[in-house]
Amino acid sequence: MIKRAFASLAAFVFALSLLAPLPVSAKNSYTYNIEFEPVPSPPVYQTLRIVDGLNLECGPFKGATDLHVDRLDRVFILDAGNKRVVVLNDSFDVVKVIDTFKYKGKDEEISANASGVFFHNAQDLLYIADIDNNRIVICDMDGDIKNIFGMPDSVLLDSEVEYRPQRIVVDNLGVMFIISANIHDGILMVNGENEYLGIFGRNDIKRTFAVLLEFARRSFMTAEMRAKNATTFQPTTFQNIFWSHNRFLYAVSHRTATINAEVSKFNAMGETMLFGRDGSLFVDFGNLGLGSDNRIGSITCDRNNIFTLLDEASGKLFQYDENCSLIGIFGGSGNTKETFNRPVAVESLGDNGLILVLDSSKNILSVLEPTYFGRMIRENIVLFNIGRFQESLDGWREVLSINPNYYLAYAGIGKVYYQNEEYREAMTFFKMAQDKDNYSLAKAGLIEENVRRFFPLISAAVVLAMIMIMAGGPLKDMVFRKKKGARSK
Repeated sequence: MIKRAFASLAAFVFALSLLAPLPVSAKNSYTYNIEFEPVPSPPVYQTLRIVDGLNLECGPFKGATDLHVDRLDRVFILDAGNKRVVVLNDSFDVVKVIDTFKYKGKDEEISANASGVFFHNAQDLLYIADIDNNRIVICDMDGDIKNIFGMPDSVLLDSEVEYRPQRIVVDNLGVMFIISANIHDGILMVNGENEYLGIFGRNDIKRTFAVLLEFARRSFMTAEMRAKNATTFQPTTFQNIFWSHNRFLYAVSHRTATINAEVSKFNAMGETMLFGRDGSLFVDFGNLGLGSDNRIGSITCDRNNIFTLLDEASGKLFQYDENCSLIGIFGGSGNTKETFNRPVAVESLGDNGLILVLDSSKNILSVLEPTYFGRMIRENIVLFNIGRFQESLDGWREVLSINPNYYLAYAGIGKVYYQNEEYREAMTFFKMAQDKDNYSLAKAGLIEENVRRFFPLISAAVVLAMIMIMAGGPLKDMVFRKKKGARSK
């Protein structure tokens, strides 16, 4: 009774919230509803501090291009304009500056446009994607270069296509996953001997009507005609990759008319894992709505499987839980401490939800922390995932007391009721969350529950009816014989 009363009250508050929007600007802090319309929300993140090289022992950054956090929570900044790598601890103090490189006894340097950095803890080696020099540089923490790898020698790779490695991650077996700016087929897999292993995680072309029409038209062309034809549809090159703590490879791409998925999560077989319930690729990431544009350039995922996307064009950050539910949107373009000029990389740090954003124009590292509202959301997601449903339920109720417009809270409460097999209450909250898929699941659960509940009565009624039908013939004969005997007397 109390639960139903709470559901009714929540529905009433939700209806009122639609009439009286929160006094929060949707410009920098908002979510989306099912129609892709921005819904105001209290901020989920705020700036904790600004890390500026001017205030560190290393001196100012210059045109920094990439950012990496290793398994020990050390922060590696590829300060490409200064041709160095700056290493910070989790308190953002300088622990190492790698600005002198030696290879086989001779001085070596990385280019001012080197674009990717990754540290492999088990190997204790630093990997740098040196795009202008067409190579991967592998060195230790003292700058002693162990290997310099150019384009892998393989007949499977087109030697006429320039090798321009721009991002790199390395798995537990030492296999390098490399994005090369000029190779559209997918992510290159290369072993520790610089031997080409194949393409990983292809970014297939969406089969739109225009694409299918062009493919059909080209099938009637001669080789000469195809060579002169300016219209081509190539897979979109991945912009960035991220190796997660649970060994999934995340990849992001800029939005195009023919892109199949802007965000991908690949398993060890190179199969994407971000599917909707209908089996199709989940594609609703970043800026949504009519005429919106996306230039997702970086991605990170924390130890709770909450991942964050960085849109280079708008400077906005989009955060999602592992089920691709939008947690919040924050950041933006500007000169305030909460916004960015030219953000190039995003990383997560530690267990408390810290987000790091590297700005190559301001030459700073912004450290963002969850607000109280943001912490509540994260805690509720984690509590639900570890099976502490009641605590999660109480937390989601508190979130709704702060923001009645927050759809994820309604969905979170619905999931708790669903887990507790309270399907009618779950349906109420999934409806308020505009969550059609989970609403259908809850409805199916309610139908199954009713069938189980009334099955004994239905079975008994069916059996009784069958007995009456089967016994109907003999009873009629008996009655007829008695009536006939009475008349003969």
